[in-house]
Amino acid sequence: MSESNRVRIAYRIGGTGNWKPLRRTGDALTVGTETVTSNEIRDDRKRGGQKVVTQTAGGTIDYEFSAKTFDELMAAAFMTNWQADTPVAGSDQLTVGTTSVTLDILKSYLDEDRHVLISNAQVSQLSITMNAASVVTGQLTVVGSASDVDYDPSGDTFDPLGDELVMDSSNNLGSFLIDAAPVSGMCFTAMTLDLNNNHQSDQCLGAVSQNHWKGSAAVTGSITVRSSAAAFDLWKNSINNTPVQLQYQLDDGNNTYAVDVANAYLAGELPSGGMDAILSFELNFNASAKSDGSYLSVTRTLAP
Repeated sequence: MSESNRVRIAYRIGGTGNWKPLRRTGDALTVGTETVTSNEIRDDRKRGGQKVVTQTAGGTIDYEFSAKTFDELMAAAFMTNWQADTPVAGSDQLTVGTTSVTLDILKSYLDEDRHVLISNAQVSQLSITMNAASVVTGQLTVVGSASDVDYDPSGDTFDPLGDELVMDSSNNLGSFLIDAAPVSGMCFTAMTLDLNNNHQSDQCLGAVSQNHWKGSAAVTGSITVRSSAAAFDLWKNSINNTPVQLQYQLDDGNNTYAVDVANAYLAGELPSGGMDAILSFELNFNASAKSDGSYLSVTRTLAP
């Protein structure tokens, strides 16, 4: 009998080294096929068999954010490495880069001792969701170019799971800045951030596996802010087409991740509601690069 609690998902960067089990809340990782059937006409009206013409590998992984757990996968999504040359002493920073990072992902059904390998994979999308009084959650989307449904991990080494406590939006989210100034007169009730690498897929003649090619790095997100005079002024930036800088931090008391969206163009409607409703502005944003190249960055400061 198969149980969801007995499914392990692990990854390794570059296809070598120890496996790192991934903390998660769910997944939709799979290996599938695309098939064709013949349109050949038969005088007995019967149809022929089908053929596999494409194998697909990849899917989504849902997670709760915790320090250190997703650092390598964040770097894979940003397509760069953590760099130590940041203005904050003892910190590392991620900015959007151009170097594809490949990884292997192993999905193991431990009760059945069956292991499915997705190899030469890339992180095509990373999202994070922050709702009031909730755990900070997110999703990773990966696309792979090859798979092995009979993988044998008996000779492999698996690192232990991390034990950092998950972060929540009540205790671990704060330090909100707009245009580098502390937020005043506004109450944020929800935020999202999404980095989409816009991968495109194609396939070569003589092969059933797909190739995946990174595209532009689209940074989008949303802000829900309770209606106030200051929130109204923030919304007016959407009317004037004036971008704002958005900054906030996730901090568990030992480790800090500071997010900086350098140039966010807002869009949203005036708040409306029925009797006794709490009015809020629902603002979406699209990021653009500034003239100095700043776009999206995450600066981490880890406990020694």
